[in-house]
Amino acid sequence: MSGNVAEMVSEDGRTKGGSWGSRAPFLEIDGKDEFAGFTKASSKIGFRYFIEVVDFKTLKPKKEIELSAKLIESMLTEIPGDNSFLISRYEVSNQLYNLFLKSTSNQKYTSDNSLWTNEMDYSAVIENDYTTHPDYSNHPIVNITKEGAEAFCNWLTEEYNTFPKRKYKNYEFRLPTGKEWELAARGGLQRSPYPWGGPYIRNAKGCMLCNYRPAKDRWILDIGSTYLVSGITESELRDAAAQDGLLITGPVNSYHPNDYGVYCMSGNVAEMIADSNITKGGSWGSLPYYLQITSSEPYKGASPYVGFRFVGIAIGESETQ
Repeated sequence: MSGNVAEMVSEDGRTKGGSWGSRAPFLEIDGKDEFAGFTKASSKIGFRYFIEVVDFKTLKPKKEIELSAKLIESMLTEIPGDNSFLISRYEVSNQLYNLFLKSTSNQKYTSDNSLWTNEMDYSAVIENDYTTHPDYSNHPIVNITKEGAEAFCNWLTEEYNTFPKRKYKNYEFRLPTGKEWELAARGGLQRSPYPWGGPYIRNAKGCMLCNYRPAKDRWILDIGSTYLVSGITESELRDAAAQDGLLITGPVNSYHPNDYGVYCMSGNVAEMIADSNITKGGSWGSLPYYLQITSSEPYKGASPYVGFRFVGIAIGESETQ
């Protein structure tokens, strides 16, 4: 939408977006039209088409999920060489967590969506809709406490082990330890800083590989540093957040999985850890340093930046080494 070719619009002789030959100011969404009044074909001008819907069908609401052994098993992946240790491919979604709340009729562990207030310029829509609107059903649950995450895992353990037909016998679901989380995040890569291999957060085409806060390079003092140059406002950091394609959280199956088939081990939401008061993986609001597998951030309670995933451990088996 910016660059490549300046795009014709319906008004005669007007273009938007700038081209491969344009300077930066012409690439801005509300920038001046570099080719205003053009009358001849140009190697710098192209177009895209716009579709206006003149008739449409009302979409059916998404079906509510039903808990089953098959549903739970579809979320799990085995760690090669250790079939006593399973990990969820995805962060726990709003849809799944709401099923837990509905099944237990326990409102003690509901999401505190008022916590969005300080994180968004226009937070009202997110506050009202994030945990209930179908558009966010596959986004990770946030704004819950560690006690809520643990209660969810206890509920899932009890429910799963009551299904007569199940693939895994006598498994306990819980938050991962730090070692378990790092093992799953590496996807079999021993020295990689990131789940996808690294050492970069973009691929060869410049596309972001996870959901984080891509502060502009000139705002960070040194490569790998967590320190920003002085004078950068929180508003400017929020504006930078959308550069990776997501303003807040994204669906739990966003971007590409690692070699174990696990999604979003870096970015999206920072994940609670069982054995310490930290989170791992960084979030949609984290700077690049915190996306590394070995990095961590302090856990300070319920937050729009913090969610969780679960692991499955065969009851009676020792923890993964």
